[in-house]
Amino acid sequence: MKKNIFLILTLVLLNGCQPENPAIDSNVDEVTEEIVGGSTVSRVDSISKHLVFIYSNRDSSYCTGTIISENLILTAAHCIKNTSDTLVLGFGLDRSKGTMQARTSNGMVKHVAYKANLTAERNDIGLISFSGGLPEGFEPAPLANAKIFAKVKSEIIAVGYGRVKGVRNVSPDDSGSGRLRKVTLKIQSKSANGKAFEVSQQDGRGICYGDSGGPAFVKSNGQYYLVGVTSAVLWYKPKDSVYDLCKEHSMFMDVKFYKPWINAQSGQLL
Repeated sequence: MKKNIFLILTLVLLNGCQPENPAIDSNVDEVTEEIVGGSTVSRVDSISKHLVFIYSNRDSSYCTGTIISENLILTAAHCIKNTSDTLVLGFGLDRSKGTMQARTSNGMVKHVAYKANLTAERNDIGLISFSGGLPEGFEPAPLANAKIFAKVKSEIIAVGYGRVKGVRNVSPDDSGSGRLRKVTLKIQSKSANGKAFEVSQQDGRGICYGDSGGPAFVKSNGQYYLVGVTSAVLWYKPKDSVYDLCKEHSMFMDVKFYKPWINAQSGQLL
């Protein structure tokens, strides 16, 4: 991979899909496909207790988030269209089952330096607060620290509610959306400024639309540590070609770098 990997030609935000029936209590058929090359998350998998489905009534888009305290969710800045909006937060494995426990946002903030048209400088990170407390069985995930953080060539576990494919220049296919899935990936490179890291998905494994804001975990001693926030899929091919965007590359914001911002903003939202 070239040293200037983050100076790429094009970038795609991951929460732009619009589910056919995206409500938390919808009754669409069960989805059996998996996140790109990954697997569905079962109720007994402890990773599920850290995740939340984020749905916007404003534009019917959805994202993924990670619980970091009793009433705070960490996600991507581009998942927050307007800080005055109300978002529905669904706690559960599958929005099509109508069994998710819902909460509503009561505050949110995105990084003041967020820029949609940049890559490693985009600062694509945000926080959502909510009332009502966590449903039973859910708990916060610890953040990256001095010993456990994103490292080049290390394995991460990405988790999200996104769809399983995103073919450019073809009508949107919402296959797989709303069902929690996970996939093990390897960090390919990190940006020079420490803000982001990149993963290759050319082996058919990775994140897709709707996984935005979701976590990249590193597992240590049975505990999942949040080391990254899903930001975008990246590609290097001509815009007019037809190919699966979710089988190219992806970018994550580095939690270790943004931890001071997370801590400062958390104090203001609570």
